[in-house]
Amino acid sequence: MSERQEQLESIAETASDYRLGEIEAISPEHVDKWIRQFPDDVQLPMLRELDYVLKQTYFSKKRVTHGSGH
Repeated sequence: MSERQEQLESIAETASDYRLGEIEAISPEHVDKWIRQFPDDVQLPMLRELDYVLKQTYFSKKRVTHGSGH
């Protein structure tokens, strides 16, 4: 699996419960469609950074309701 695909999957998994039930679940394909609006040469660095930031700052429903860590 390519690093790009790993990043797409990781981002989608991290934010998988975002507005769950209100909007369609975020998928790797959705993240890929979003990132393609940017120039090719910045896409992978942006994915890396977004993945890192979400892992540090995203509060999943489980984390909020159960008080569990990352």
